[in-house]
Amino acid sequence: MWSSKGKSAFGATKFGKEKHYGVPHTHPKVILKHFEDYQRERMEFAATMAEMSTRPMWMGSIIENNTLAQLYPLLFDKVPCVQQSAIIALAGMCSHSEEMAKSVVSERDFFPVIDMLIEALQDDNNREFKKAAAFVIRSIVKHNEDLATEVAGNPECIKGLVNCLKDIDPSVKEMGGWALAYVAKHSSQLATMLESENTINLLLYCLNEPELPLKRMAIICLTEICKHTEELTSALVEKEALPTLEILILDPNVHMRREVCSLLAQMSKNSVDLAERVSSTGEVMTKLCKCLKDSDFLVRKNAVACLWQIVKHPAEHSVEWLLKSRGFQLILDFIWVAGG
Repeated sequence: MWSSKGKSAFGATKFGKEKHYGVPHTHPKVILKHFEDYQRERMEFAATMAEMSTRPMWMGSIIENNTLAQLYPLLFDKVPCVQQSAIIALAGMCSHSEEMAKSVVSERDFFPVIDMLIEALQDDNNREFKKAAAFVIRSIVKHNEDLATEVAGNPECIKGLVNCLKDIDPSVKEMGGWALAYVAKHSSQLATMLESENTINLLLYCLNEPELPLKRMAIICLTEICKHTEELTSALVEKEALPTLEILILDPNVHMRREVCSLLAQMSKNSVDLAERVSSTGEVMTKLCKCLKDSDFLVRKNAVACLWQIVKHPAEHSVEWLLKSRGFQLILDFIWVAGG
């Protein structure tokens, strides 16, 4: 094996030192530079896709170039900013393109994005990724009932989104709640799935939080749930929601006033009993009439809608109360100003 010159056939000397023939020695810094370049290119691509996803005009080109296949590996990237940009890009593309949303759902055998998102919802150690996962799900389910059923039909998805409502981070709660609202809006079946997971209680807890966006999300999500059936509205009433909602009717924030009046209208429409429960709670009727004088048009409009839902049922005391309080005159004034 050893030649007369003391070298083996493999290029090693008798003293164990290996000699390299024709292989240039590469400095570690040169190798490191290639990895840094690779990371920078990934970051640039993900950030560019995230920016382009906000512009609907680019959706055609993005879909044609099979961007989902390019973004999928980056969703698991070890560099947090790359992973974050990739998932934001995916959310933007799904939000602006129903075709892209359908692709994410239909190609789950090749790119199991949905399964990865559902798993991320259960991860309490990475709140940013958890919030981003809820954002992607929201962007997919908002388009139609079929997509919402396909995604939310997995019980783990609903549990994961409900788990977001239990998080200590208000922004995670808010994003999870928005995704639930977009699921619930499509059908009574989907709304019932949410109600069975104790969603209503958790949303009512959100109303006690100081963050305004979180409270507004909770009101809108409750509206989307209870609008479908009398049973879902009754579930909300039985959890003593009306006293809390009464306080919020005259909230200083105009968006809150709009949404609370809308929620009370949805709660009142399904039955005489529910309309009477709403109208007889505290000073709900008085506060709704005050909303008829609000400077904001949508607050006045939603207050009129709520009063109409109450008095359309044969509840004589509500009609008499409006007559005595000049409520009907305020409604006629609104109709006159609104142009009919």
